[in-house]
Amino acid sequence: MTMRLIDGRALSQQLCTHVHQEVATLPSTPCLAVIYVGDDPATQVYVGRKRDMAMALGMESRVMHFPAIVTFQELYETISSLNQDAKVRGILLQMPLPPHLDRFALLEAIAPHKDVDGLTSQNLGLLAAGHPRFVPCTPQGCLRIIDHVGYDVIGKTVLMIGRSNIVGLPLSLLLGQRGATVTVAHSQTVHLDQLTAQADMIISAVGKPDLVKTIKPGAFIIDVGISRVEEDGLCRLAGDVALSVQATAGYLTPVPGGVGPMTVACLMYNTLQACKATL
Repeated sequence: MTMRLIDGRALSQQLCTHVHQEVATLPSTPCLAVIYVGDDPATQVYVGRKRDMAMALGMESRVMHFPAIVTFQELYETISSLNQDAKVRGILLQMPLPPHLDRFALLEAIAPHKDVDGLTSQNLGLLAAGHPRFVPCTPQGCLRIIDHVGYDVIGKTVLMIGRSNIVGLPLSLLLGQRGATVTVAHSQTVHLDQLTAQADMIISAVGKPDLVKTIKPGAFIIDVGISRVEEDGLCRLAGDVALSVQATAGYLTPVPGGVGPMTVACLMYNTLQACKATL
């Protein structure tokens, strides 16, 4: 079987076109508020992409930047104010946060109907029960990729590497609900290569280059991890899956250009849905 590379940029553009068309029919303009803390260059790039995408799709973008020394109370009050702002349809708290801030408590402060990242306990609970309000953006992007190629996961063995609330936990639940046999592993799993060699599908979201060195020929590989790697004085972006095994995959999402663009597009989709739910 010839390896098929999945173009996440092209697929995300299709979703964005759909969102743009629907936004144009709404009686009011959806507003997405993004809160981020600190001056990490990568975070600034991610937030900038979300802002630019929202504006390109006819939405309003409100970016709220705070210094790394911001207090919990200041962020909490900002979120509370956005909850009360009828113009704001979606609120996103950009990760990571400085260690002195209680990530869980701040996420819980977001009104569930504005939690377009789907990370509050209420929204994760609805997802676990099989009735999600918002499917978290990266897991949703992965599911859209799977659906795009028409891959049936019923009865397939799926190895989910990573157990975060952002990707691993919700995606393993969603795939299990679809009938897949899901095993959840992580970067410290003993004999990980034995699991990767047997899985029909591998989804890795760890951010550790060359973590996956052995795969089953023809396996469906969704590489969510992304890291910066220096080689011969040059820097490149790398996924979790080693270059040496990529050619034997049946399907593969590249890094960059795979899951990343889909994550941003799904954020726009969730913001649209949040707006439509209030009409």
